[in-house]
Amino acid sequence: MNVYMIHNIGLWLLQRAVFVAYNLEGFAPEANAIYFEISTADLVHSLVGKDSNIKLKLIKKEVPHLKVELVGSHVTHEVPISLIQPRCWLDYDAPNVGLASVRV
Repeated sequence: MNVYMIHNIGLWLLQRAVFVAYNLEGFAPEANAIYFEISTADLVHSLVGKDSNIKLKLIKKEVPHLKVELVGSHVTHEVPISLIQPRCWLDYDAPNVGLASVRV
């Protein structure tokens, strides 16, 4: 599962490594990904708190939103997002930068 949040931040989540439970429904089985843009400020604001159990859910209203639920504190935020159409996905693919080399 690739989830890209593009707006000064890029995020790639692997479902087996991050989520205990998940349900992803892309537009087709061979394109099992969802790309969207989100305001970094809105995302950071929605994650304020000491809660380590967070639920993320894409919801559809007049415009799509990312529902961020801080489970332990019973706080929910709905952050507006802009979905990226599949025909534009290649513009957002993560670059291949190779192995990092750090020397002191």
